[in-house]
Amino acid sequence: MEVIATLGDGIAEVVGPTYSAYQALLQKTETKIAIKSVKKETFSYGSHERQKLDLYTTPTVSSSLTQRARPVLVFTYGGAFASGGRILDGIVDELVYANVAAFFASQAHFETIVLDYRLISHGARYPSGGDDFGQGLKWIQNRYQYGEKREIYVLANSAGAAHFATWLFAPKFAKERADLLGVASRPRLTKAVLLGCPFRLDYHGGMSPMLEAYYGDEAETKKGEPTALMLAALEGPDAVDIALMPTILTAVSELDPSFIVEPAREFSKLWEERGGKGEYFVLKGHNHISPVLSLGTGIVSEEQWGYQVARWLQDEAL
Repeated sequence: MEVIATLGDGIAEVVGPTYSAYQALLQKTETKIAIKSVKKETFSYGSHERQKLDLYTTPTVSSSLTQRARPVLVFTYGGAFASGGRILDGIVDELVYANVAAFFASQAHFETIVLDYRLISHGARYPSGGDDFGQGLKWIQNRYQYGEKREIYVLANSAGAAHFATWLFAPKFAKERADLLGVASRPRLTKAVLLGCPFRLDYHGGMSPMLEAYYGDEAETKKGEPTALMLAALEGPDAVDIALMPTILTAVSELDPSFIVEPAREFSKLWEERGGKGEYFVLKGHNHISPVLSLGTGIVSEEQWGYQVARWLQDEAL
C-alpha cells in the first residue's frame, strides 16, 4: 500500500493512519464474509479471564498440504505490554486478529490459534508473558497429543514475540520446553517466527513507563530482554540443547524503526553463530503495524509476506 511508505517509521505516529488505511480494505463486503466464514471456537487455557484462545479451522480438503496432520500455528499480537487482545479494539466488526487466523487457516490449512495474555492492567509482571505462553502451549499439547503427530509453529509479533522469547529462553521454563521440543514430543514445536520483536529494550525511550511496569528497574529490564535471555540460555552447565531448539525466522518490516531492525539483525547473527537454525527476513513495503492488518485483505501484494512465511514454515524457501 503506497500510503504506508509516506507515514515514516515512528511506531506511535503510524498506528492511527495505518489502522485507518487497512480498515477500509478489511471492511469490503467480500473480505468480511471470507474472514467470518472460518470456523472459530473459544477456549480457556488457564483460570485468569485473559487466559483464553481462539481456534480457527477450515474443512479438510484433499491436497498435498493436508495429507499429513495439520500443523498448529499459534499467533500472538503486540501492544507494548499494555494493550491488545484476540479481537483488536479500533477495528470494527471484530475483524482483527480474526483476519490473521482466517488467512493461515484457509490459505495454508493450519489449525490457527490466537492467544491472549495478561497485560499490565491485569497485573502482568515479568515473566508472566512466558507463563501465559507456556500455559497456552500446554493446552495445545493436551489437545493434540493423541492421533497422528503434529507440528506446532509460532508467529509472535512485537511484545508478543518478547513473551514467547521469555518462554523459549528463560530458565524457569526449561521443563515445559523439554516437553514440547524433544524429538519424541507430541505435538512438537519446530519453528517460530519472531516478527518485529524488541530484542533489545530501551529503558530510557518512549517505552520506559511500560518497561518499568512490566520488567522493573533498568537492570531487570536488560536481563529480561530477548537477546540477553538467548545468550544466557546458551551458556553454562545448564545450557539449552540448541539442536532441539526451533528454527527461528527473525522478521522485520522494511519500515520498522532502527531500534527494532538493528537488534533483530544482531539477534539473528548471534543465534546462527552459536549454532541456532534460522533466517533473517524483511517484509517489503510494511511498517511495524501493517503486517498483521494486511492478511485477509485478499490483495496479493499485501498478503505476500503471509504466503512467504507459510511456505517457510512448511520447509520451502522464502
